[in-house]
Amino acid sequence: MTGFKSCVWLSSFIGWSIGWSLVWVATPPAFAQFPNMAQNEAPDEVFLLAPRPLLRLLQEGKTAFQEERWAEGITALSALLWSQDDTLPADLRGQDFFIEPPLAGLLTKSIKSEAIRLLSELPAEGRRTLEVQFGVTARRELSAAIAAGDFERIGSVARKYLHTEAGYDAQALLAQYKLTQGHPLAAAGLLQNLLEYPAARQRYGASLALATARALRSAGDLTAAASSLKLAAGYFPGASLTIAGQQVPLEPSTNWLEILSRDAAQEQPIVNTAAGNAWTVAGGSPERNATSQLSMPLPTERWVREIHSSLPEKQAIERQAQVEDQKGRVLLPKFELRMIGDLVLTKTTDASLLAIDFGTGVIKWPLYFHNAPVQLSNLPYAESGGNAPLSDELQNRVWGSSAFGKFSCDAERLYFVSGSADHILSDESMFKVDEGAQDSNFLEGASLQAQGAIQWRIGGSNGTDEPQLAGAYFLGPPLPYEGELYCVIDVRGETKLVVLDASTGKLNWKQQLVQSSNPLLRTDTERRSQALSPTIADGVILCPTGVGAIVAVDLMSHGLRWGATYNTHRSNANLTFRQRGAFGQGPEFSAAERRWQEPALIAHSGVVAVSPPESDELFCRDISSGALRLAPQRRNAFRYIAGLRNNRLFVVGERQAVAIDLDSERPVWQREFPKGLTLAGKGLWQSDSLLIPLTDNRLIRVSTDDGSVLETAHVAQPLGNLFAYKDQLLSVSASAVTAYYTRDALTAQVAERLAADPNDTWALNQQSQLALSQGNLAGALRSLEKSYALDPSSADTRYLLVDLLLDGLVADFATFENLAHKYADIVEIGPQRFRFLQQLALGQLRSGQYLDAFKRL
Repeated sequence: MTGFKSCVWLSSFIGWSIGWSLVWVATPPAFAQFPNMAQNEAPDEVFLLAPRPLLRLLQEGKTAFQEERWAEGITALSALLWSQDDTLPADLRGQDFFIEPPLAGLLTKSIKSEAIRLLSELPAEGRRTLEVQFGVTARRELSAAIAAGDFERIGSVARKYLHTEAGYDAQALLAQYKLTQGHPLAAAGLLQNLLEYPAARQRYGASLALATARALRSAGDLTAAASSLKLAAGYFPGASLTIAGQQVPLEPSTNWLEILSRDAAQEQPIVNTAAGNAWTVAGGSPERNATSQLSMPLPTERWVREIHSSLPEKQAIERQAQVEDQKGRVLLPKFELRMIGDLVLTKTTDASLLAIDFGTGVIKWPLYFHNAPVQLSNLPYAESGGNAPLSDELQNRVWGSSAFGKFSCDAERLYFVSGSADHILSDESMFKVDEGAQDSNFLEGASLQAQGAIQWRIGGSNGTDEPQLAGAYFLGPPLPYEGELYCVIDVRGETKLVVLDASTGKLNWKQQLVQSSNPLLRTDTERRSQALSPTIADGVILCPTGVGAIVAVDLMSHGLRWGATYNTHRSNANLTFRQRGAFGQGPEFSAAERRWQEPALIAHSGVVAVSPPESDELFCRDISSGALRLAPQRRNAFRYIAGLRNNRLFVVGERQAVAIDLDSERPVWQREFPKGLTLAGKGLWQSDSLLIPLTDNRLIRVSTDDGSVLETAHVAQPLGNLFAYKDQLLSVSASAVTAYYTRDALTAQVAERLAADPNDTWALNQQSQLALSQGNLAGALRSLEKSYALDPSSADTRYLLVDLLLDGLVADFATFENLAHKYADIVEIGPQRFRFLQQLALGQLRSGQYLDAFKRL
């Protein structure tokens, strides 16, 4: 492992099996909804152009290379790439800036990208100087990282010593690692970088082109894979490749589509097994595009856990929802769930955080804000009198702020943003006033094993556990990724990407993004209400900013890839002072305002779809270059982007779902929801369909192929935002979390248990629910009567049996009346008994038994 022998390395590269021990981880009417929008209001001034010290170093490097002073030029350019270099002011070390004003709202040239380009074009003499200066050190550090199996250190070598031979080898290793981990586009991005460097092409030869094509093919983009080989023919004239046991000349005229398809049949597919085992971040994955595959839920819930603070508060929430519905407004709950292991994690209306046992729905532990299990203020729903509308604060928590209900977690910790008001009982806040409290907040890491014990806290006016982040305002929860946390923060009007150590909260590195015209977050309620978190895909960190721009940062070099601006114009006639705010300081925010459900950056197959929180448009860009893939479209009544697949963008609105072709920019299909029903929350992105929650407790499955409604279900509880976990469906509404079994998964489980024990009462009870979901009342009754005979004391069996009788009395009173009398003694006092007597009386009235009905009533 001490050196790289070219022929040995190339043969192993072709087979994707470098022999090192570290790689062990294994229609036109519909188009009227989407007219293009002009971009002439794009706020290009948000980007900071490169300061003079960095421009001076870049120019020194260029001049030195022109004069063949290789060592001086290499030193100057290396200082731009290393965060440890002390020749620059501390606040500029390792930072990247764009060096040209935006063209049509897009910037692509930066200090670091120019430095990397200049180093990649060094002639042979310059490269020898580079190896003398840094080659030995780079090889030594790479060998140590390989021995330790530390991919972060390997990435560090690739960044610091990019154009040394060891730096190239580090990139190739990272590409192989990304491929084995199920991230082929990220691998392809690293390999495509190498293909652009003449020295790397010389080092690895034509096999580098084949490895790149195979990575692209593994990502599902066969056309891009074939195009990469056609392009590579110009890099390696006269070369040939061994593919599928044949020697194929590397020529543009070769039918690479056919050859790569034949090659794929002999390749072992790489599966990313991580997807579906946990739901730890918004969107379910770093790309925010995770898919699930669930059958429809059973009508009866498995468990319900309320997340409001009191019954009066729940009633006030329901009352407010009815008021808004009468005004024609569609309110969507903002709460989200995170699932890991046997835990379901959720925020509550009183700002606590609950850990719920997935199996039983019982609270395992709460994480109380304010450091105490008590409510420190008046009930938020009661501003004046018991029937008063909800307070603005509570409306914002339930339906307005995507920032409030969002948090993230990994296998060890959960991460959430808190404000100074959440620490008024803490030791450090008890007897002092935090002058910067209104323009800063905190990010906290809490142990899952220790039932929410806080392990570290950063931010605030002094930074607490990380002084370098003093005064930081975390604009959303972090994205956990490979042991680090990726966050977007604002410090006095400057928006930055910061990357933290997940175990300590310490700052690993940072990159400035944009500047805001409003340095005081306290006056910008709209920006504070939106959860801004990065998305990582294809080796790129995609950063929302909330000020009319999106910035892409290269994951390996930590430099700027591209920045793009967009129109921030919003129009809502129902809001006064919308643009200037009540006091002329910032935009006013209303929880009932129609807007995007969340500020999403959803990535798939080299494209990112964007629904900016401060804009009434959506658009798509190429992840690698920033080029527009879908011109800005009006949002209108659409509320969230469901996902990307097969060059289509899927958008869900209040009364319809639409699929848009990215090439033609026209809808492929449009599906209206059933008459009278509207969207109830964010649905599930399935492998071949959309699972969409609607009002009236309805759920529909819509085909992503043609928009047809494949299935419909009706459940017992109001629906909200949907999540899939362990083959079950979870929903979080404005006031409760509900879990449902799904038909296919439960059918298999019941069959297995009954095969082992025909008298398994749990399996018999669930068999009855499966029969009931198919309208088979007789079959459901047989299962429940057998279960009741085996264990008459079972509360679950008694409840389900009475519930079935209630359905039977409605569907077939003549058949079920005698059964109702037979089991009348097991009906417990309460709501179920009231319904039981009511249905008996109604049935007797319909059948002419007036005296008996009178007795029941």
